[in-house]
Amino acid sequence: MKTSTKQSLLALAMLGFGVSATLFVSLQVERGIEETAVQQFAFTCDQVALKINERIKAYALTLRGGAALFGGSKSVSRHEWRQYVETLRTQDSIPGVQGIGFAELITPDRLASHIARIRGEGFPEYNVRPPGEREIYSAIIYLEPFRDRNLRAFGYDMFSEPVRRSAMEQARDTGDAALSGKVVLVQETEADVQAGTLIYVPVYRNNLAHDTVEQRRAALIGWVYSPYRMNDLMIGILGDWEHREGQVISLQIYDGQEATPSSLLYATKTVTGPNMRELLRQQRIIRFNGREWLLQFERVGSTGSIGYGPAWATLLGGIAISVLLFGLMLSVANTEANAARIANDLTKEIRRREELLTESEYRWRFALEGAGDGVWDWNLAENTVFYSKRWKEMLGFAEDQISDSQDEWEQRIHPHDKSKTLATVQAYLDGKSAAYTCEYRLRCRDGAWKWVLGRGIVVRRSEDGKPLRMIGTLTDIHELKQLNQELTQSRAELQEAQRIAQTGSWQLDLATDRVAWSPELYRIFGLSPDMPPPNYSEQARLFTPESWDRLQDAILDTKTAGTSYKLELEVVKTDGAHGWMLASAEAIRDENQAIIGLRGVAGDITERKRAELKLLAAYAETRRFREALDYVTSFVYMKDTQSRYVYANRTTLELFGVSAAELEGCGDARFFPPNTVKRLREIDSRVFTGEQTTEEVDVVFADGSHRVYLEIKAPIYSDTPDKAIWGLLGISTDITPIKEHEQYLEHIAHYDVLTGLPNRVLLADRLQQTMAQTQRRERLLAVAYIDLDGFKTINDSYGHDAGDQLLMIVASNMKHTLREGDTLARLGGDEFVAVLLDLENMAASVPMLSRLLAAAAEPVDFDELRLQVSASIGVTFFPQGEDVDADQLLRQADQAMYQAKLAGKNITISSIPIRIA
Repeated sequence: MKTSTKQSLLALAMLGFGVSATLFVSLQVERGIEETAVQQFAFTCDQVALKINERIKAYALTLRGGAALFGGSKSVSRHEWRQYVETLRTQDSIPGVQGIGFAELITPDRLASHIARIRGEGFPEYNVRPPGEREIYSAIIYLEPFRDRNLRAFGYDMFSEPVRRSAMEQARDTGDAALSGKVVLVQETEADVQAGTLIYVPVYRNNLAHDTVEQRRAALIGWVYSPYRMNDLMIGILGDWEHREGQVISLQIYDGQEATPSSLLYATKTVTGPNMRELLRQQRIIRFNGREWLLQFERVGSTGSIGYGPAWATLLGGIAISVLLFGLMLSVANTEANAARIANDLTKEIRRREELLTESEYRWRFALEGAGDGVWDWNLAENTVFYSKRWKEMLGFAEDQISDSQDEWEQRIHPHDKSKTLATVQAYLDGKSAAYTCEYRLRCRDGAWKWVLGRGIVVRRSEDGKPLRMIGTLTDIHELKQLNQELTQSRAELQEAQRIAQTGSWQLDLATDRVAWSPELYRIFGLSPDMPPPNYSEQARLFTPESWDRLQDAILDTKTAGTSYKLELEVVKTDGAHGWMLASAEAIRDENQAIIGLRGVAGDITERKRAELKLLAAYAETRRFREALDYVTSFVYMKDTQSRYVYANRTTLELFGVSAAELEGCGDARFFPPNTVKRLREIDSRVFTGEQTTEEVDVVFADGSHRVYLEIKAPIYSDTPDKAIWGLLGISTDITPIKEHEQYLEHIAHYDVLTGLPNRVLLADRLQQTMAQTQRRERLLAVAYIDLDGFKTINDSYGHDAGDQLLMIVASNMKHTLREGDTLARLGGDEFVAVLLDLENMAASVPMLSRLLAAAAEPVDFDELRLQVSASIGVTFFPQGEDVDADQLLRQADQAMYQAKLAGKNITISSIPIRIA
C-alpha cells in the first residue's frame, strides 16, 4: 500500500474518532443541561408554593384580628368595622382580597327582628337571601369595601350553600380558620366570572366558654370572613411570575388532591403556538387546617426553550476541529519529507490515544455488564438493616462480616459526605422530598473510598404517618466518577486543540470563479458558516487596503506562474474589528500542468490580541453590570472568604456612609454592632461551605434605631476546574415595615384597640400563669371584676366620642394605681378585670381596691363637659378551699360585682362574701 494511501486512511480514522468523541461529549453536555433545567424548575415551583401558603396564613391572621375586635367589645358597629378594615390597609399589605366582612348567625325566631334592625340602619330593601325556611340562617351584614361587586353580597345567607356551610361548620367546631372549597362568589357578574374561595374565622359571644364543640356551637355569634376571586388573588400574590427567569410556566390549582375540571380553582393562560409543547411537569400540595390544594406546574415551550446551545456548540466545534484535522492531515500527506515525519509522529500519538480510549471503554463496558446493585432493607422501629450479599461484596466484605446494625453503614460514610447524606435521608423521612437519592463515598474493607449511589423509598408507615420500613439500593458508581474525570480531561484537551489549530482552508476554481471555505475560515473573518463565501471581488472588504494589494499581487503570481506564497495579512471582520492571519497558497494544476485553481490555508494569529479584547469586553460588561446594580434599591454586595467586602452597590455604600475605595477590605465590625457581626459571620461561614442561605437579621444601631433585613446569600465559585469558593454574593432587603405590620396584627389580636389594655384572650393566658405562680409561692391573688356606674347614660347622652374618651382616661387612671406585675384588662364595653398578685392575705387587697374605686371616680373633661362615673367592683381570691379554674374565678368576681351594683354601687364586695369597703 502506498504511503499516501496509508496516510489518507489514517486521516479518515482520525476523523471517525474525532466525530465519535465529539458525539459522546455532546450527549453528556446535553444531559447536564436537562438536569439543570429540572432543578431550576423545581426551585421555582417550591418558591411559588411557599409564597401562596404564607399568604393564606397571613390572610387568616388578618381575619383573627377582626374576630378579636368582636371579642374586645359588646358589639361592633358598621362604622367601627369600616375603620378597622381601613386601618389594615388591605390593598397595600394583602393584595388580591375581595373584601373583609362579618356574617351574623341568626336563629329562625330572631329572623324578623334581624331584618328590621338592618332596615333601621338605612337599608329599607334589605332581606336575607335566598328566601325560604331553614333551621339556621346567616347573613352578611358587614363587608368592606362596601361598594361595586361587594354590594351583591349584602344579606346573602352563606350557610344555605353546602360548600360554604361545610367550611363555616368546621370553623365553628374547631375554633380555627377554615378554607372553603371551590365556589362561585355572589359578587360575580356576567363578565369575567372566576372561581372563588373563602376563609372563615368564628366569633364567639363574650362571657361564654368555648372549650368544647358543644360550647362553641352555643357561644357562636357569627363569622369574620373574606372572599377571594382566585385569578385576582393569584395576581396579587404572584404577579408576573409565570415568565420568571425567561421560563414560560403554567400553573393550575385544584381543590383537593385530584386534578379534575370540576375542582379547578385557577389556571394561567396557556401559551400556544405551532412548536409549543410541555417540557417539564411537577406537583405540590398546600395544606391549610385540613383543606388541601393541588398545585400543578408545567413548563411550556418549544424544544429550543431549553438552552441546548452549549451542547450544539460542543458538537459543531468538535466536528469542525475533526474536519480541520482531517484536511490538515491530507495536506501534510502532500508536503515534503519533514511534513511526512511530523504526520508520522502525529499518527503514532493518535494511535496511542485510540488504544488508551479503547482500553478505557473496555473497562467501563466490563463494569456495566458485571456490576449489580446492592439491596438494603431498614426496619426503623428496631433500627436494624438487612444488607444483601452484593451490598457487602461491593465493599469487599464476606456475607458474615457485616452485622445488621444501622451503624455498619453510617460509620463507613466519608466525613466530607456524612452530614449531607444523613440530612438527605432525614429530609425524605420528614416528607420534605419525594424520594431519597444521594451520591457519597463509603469506606471499603481495605480502607479505600468508593463512590456509590444510594436510593430508597419508604414502603410502610404507621397510622400517624411515621415511617416504619424503608428499602433501597446501592449502586457502585466509582468507575462512572472516574470516567467523568477522564471526560473532563478530554474536553480540556479538545479545547486546547481548538486553540492551537485556529486554521481554515479555502479553494478557488478559476473556471467558475467559485470559492469554497472551511468553517474555521468563516470564524476567522467573523462570518456565518451558513452564508455562501464571498467571491473574489467581495473579499476586498475583508482586508485592509495595504494587505489586499499584497494579496492581489501574490494571487496574480500564483495564477500566472504557479508561484506559492506565504503572507501575514491584516484582516477586517464584519463587525469592523481588525485581526491578523498567516495565509499560504499554491496553484492547482490539471494533468497537462495547466493552472485550474488555487488552494490555501489561513491561520488566525491574533489569539493574544483577541484575548486582550475579550478581557477588555469582560471588564466593560462588569462595569455596566455594576452600574445597573447601583439603581437597585436592595443592598447588593460581595465578600471574600475572610468576610471582607470587595464590592457593594451604591445603595449599600450610602447605608455604610463610605466610598467604594474605603469599603474594600473592610469587615462587618466597622458598620454593625458586635451581636450583629457575630450573626453575620455565622451565616457567612455556612455560605463558604457551599450553602445558599435566606435569613432574617435584626440590627440595633448605635442611635437606638432598629431595622430587620432579609439576607439572601450564595457562594461564588471560581472558574478553575476545582470550582473553589472564593467569596459570596449577598442581597439584603429592608423588611422592617413588613415586620412592624405583622407585630401590629399580633398586637390587635391580644390588646384592646381603644384602651390599649390586654383583651379577654391575653387576660385568660395571664390569669392561668399567675394562678400557677401563686400556688408555687404560697401566696394569694385577687381577681377584681369592675363595671363602671353611669357609663351608658354618658354614652347615650353625649355620643360615642365622649364615651370612648371617658373609657380611655378611666382605664389609664386605674392602670396607674396598680403595681408592676398586676394586670388590668378590658373585657368589652365598660367592663374591666384587675388581677392583683403576691398578696399576704385578703386584707392586703383593700388599699389597692380603694385606689381603683377612686381612680374610676375621677372627673374627665371632654370639650366643655365634665364627665364622671363610679365603679362597682366584685372581688374573689385564689387559692380557695376547693379547686377552681380561671373561668370560675371570673364568674365569682362577676357575681360579686352584681351584688355591689345591688348594694348601691361605688363599692367593692368579695365573693366569700366579706364586705371590703
